[in-house]
Amino acid sequence: MLLRLPILELDPALRLVSVDADGSDGWTSYEHRSADVHRGVLVCTDARATERPDRQPYRAAADSSAAVRSLERRTRDEIARHFRQSPDTVFAFGLVYAADAPPCGAAELAELVDRFEESTGICVWVVAVATGPGSVQGVHTWARGFLFPLYDGLLGHLEACGYSVQRETKARRP
Repeated sequence: MLLRLPILELDPALRLVSVDADGSDGWTSYEHRSADVHRGVLVCTDARATERPDRQPYRAAADSSAAVRSLERRTRDEIARHFRQSPDTVFAFGLVYAADAPPCGAAELAELVDRFEESTGICVWVVAVATGPGSVQGVHTWARGFLFPLYDGLLGHLEACGYSVQRETKARRP
């Protein structure tokens, strides 16, 4: 299936701007920044983001957690590269990962959500798009904040394009 993600059109009220327009390295980043809000969306179409260090894909079910850790590491590297962090605001972001096949299931994707790192912020949602089978897995944190309308709109858009969409909400941490 051909994947078109109209990130900027899905929720114009967010006033996202493109941080790196060409996406030639397999990553495209969008940002909204004001005095008290810093939010971003990263779109990854680089299948290497979930590869092992020796550039081989993780294949076994037991490897799916390792694939997610690899995706998280690559995502946080991209954040450090494209987003200037401020000590006054927390950077929150959503991640879209698109590949021929999903790297893992919802439980593993949930590992990425609601994890905070001082220098690279907090992931509030992940959308994994498997273009081969035409399926989408979305995982969102329990809070419905600034980026939730984009998450919801993106899943709705993909569903309207014929993708099978599953939505999960990660429970609040105790």
